[in-house]
Amino acid sequence: AAVVSSSQGVLWSLTCGSTSPDEALPVDAGTLWDLASLTKPMATAASVLLLASEGAFHLGEELRTHLTGAGESLSGITIRHCLTHTSGLPAWKRLYGRGDSPDAILDRVRHSERERPIGGGYAYSDLGYILLGDLVRQSSGFSLEEFAATRIFSPLRMEDTGYRPVVAESRIAPTRCPDRGRILRGRSWWFEPWAGTTTHPG
Repeated sequence: AAVVSSSQGVLWSLTCGSTSPDEALPVDAGTLWDLASLTKPMATAASVLLLASEGAFHLGEELRTHLTGAGESLSGITIRHCLTHTSGLPAWKRLYGRGDSPDAILDRVRHSERERPIGGGYAYSDLGYILLGDLVRQSSGFSLEEFAATRIFSPLRMEDTGYRPVVAESRIAPTRCPDRGRILRGRSWWFEPWAGTTTHPG
């Protein structure tokens, strides 16, 4: 799919192909897609930057000073480090399959140990973005899902962008989940967010 738009609206658009190799459903302008890790810049980073612009915190401040329950292991990591994947935190940790509550999972992330020096180079980290989602929640009083919907997507008239869309399944392009051998619609294939929404794939 491709689109060209201006302040006057959509000038040109084109869709082609089908939503899945297994189905003959054609892609059209109303097809919804799983954004996966584009959730990070489009929802999480945008929400953090908006809150920073409103004075809720400064990007150069230590993340843990704004996170209730943050462990000593996060000392020295700034909000900017998490935004730019330079926090030294691991790419991920196994958070699923234990039956933990969302609060218990967040507590484990808040006590994550670094794998490399802070600011020592770029290393993609889901954990850093989970912490940023926690920052949005604690700073605004709204979940990331609610904050992004009301402060990012709605003002930009992104009516079809959000978490766990409530639309006809036929509009959603399916995603194959390789680990469970399932076809999903409106849910990320990634294990971590299946119990709810999160700040990375979702």
